[in-house]
Amino acid sequence: MASGGVNPMSGNSRVTWNANMEPILIEVLLEEATSGRRNSYIAINGWTTASLKRIANEINRRLNMTLVSDNVRSKLKIMKKDGTLDQAGL
Repeated sequence: MASGGVNPMSGNSRVTWNANMEPILIEVLLEEATSGRRNSYIAINGWTTASLKRIANEINRRLNMTLVSDNVRSKLKIMKKDGTLDQAGL
């Protein structure tokens, strides 16, 4: 597993996001936002559950991790709060 992932031994699903993960998350978010899928992203309410799952799956594939949609949702809340999503054009 890549550094920063879910620790299955800890008994919880908290994720420590490392420096390699956030750029990939932004890249996958941009891909999802521009994919043309109907209702992938709802600007007022945030990302759909289906989109969050696709994003988590893609990050898992690229980094050999075990993220779930709630891990992505939680990180997105932090990124929205600190302005990272605005800087990325999301």
